[in-house]
Amino acid sequence: MVVTFDDDYLALAAGGEHAGIAFCHERKYTVSGVTEAIRRVWRAESAETMRSAVKFL
Repeated sequence: MVVTFDDDYLALAAGGEHAGIAFCHERKYTVSGVTEAIRRVWRAESAETMRSAVKFL
């Protein structure tokens, strides 16, 4: 899974298979907030459900 603030990855995600993208707006969370959001995704999703998926944090 790639974690990114760069919305160019959203366009790339539409182009084919990937390991998964967790997207967050740059100013939405503090560093610790982003870390916790990633942990929630990690606990809730498997590698299979994340494949080619985009999660908005």
